[in-house]
Order: sequence, then structure tokens, then C-alpha cells
Amino acid sequence: MIYMFLAAIFGMFSLQFFCLNFSIQGLNRAIISTPISYLIESIQEVDGDAKFLVDKTEENLLAYYDKSLTKYVKDYDIEIYFYNTNDNSMCLTSYCDGLEIRVDATILLTYQYHRVMYYELTH
Repeated sequence: MIYMFLAAIFGMFSLQFFCLNFSIQGLNRAIISTPISYLIESIQEVDGDAKFLVDKTEENLLAYYDKSLTKYVKDYDIEIYFYNTNDNSMCLTSYCDGLEIRVDATILLTYQYHRVMYYELTH
């Protein structure tokens, strides 16, 4: 009887570990392999330099992440920041050359997932 109880506990932990691993790998795959085409179509040339168009970039990325991340987690938070690459200051204009994407998600009640991605347009 004790062997059946131990086998049931082992099976339950194995299933939980599989679900956790599936969610983490799916999130990594969706975030790290963000299609570059979403970023390329939001780049415009301003004063001879390539810059991200803030509104278009946010729109493209949020649509992609809303479609991709809901397969793996229910609760997630995406923050998109734009900055100037020459001094790393916050960019307050509508054209910026640095992009930071932060993704936070809750997996299986208490496990927290965090990922930060940086994209910069160099001159």
C-alpha cells in the first residue's frame, strides 16, 4: 500500500514538473525568438539614422505577445521601454533607437518568470 502511495506522489510531482517545464520553454521560445519582422516594419529613418517608431513598435509587439503567451500562461505583464543608446537615458520622443522589453509571468501559482530583452539600432 505504501508503494502505491509513493508512486502516486511521484507521478503527481512528475506531472507538475512537466507542466512547469512546458510553460517555461514555451515562454522562452515565444520571447527570445520574437519575429524580427515586427521590429523591422516599425523602423523609420529620421535625420539619417534608423529609429524605432514608438507607437508602431508597441502595437506590433503587444499584439504578438498577446497571441503567443496566452498558450502557456494566464497571467503575464509586459513592459516596453524606449531609451537613447548614446547615454542610456529614457527616450521621450516618438522616435527612439533603444528598446527594452520586460516580461513577467506567474507559472503554477507561485513560480515567477522574468525575462528582459534589449534591441538597439546602431549607427
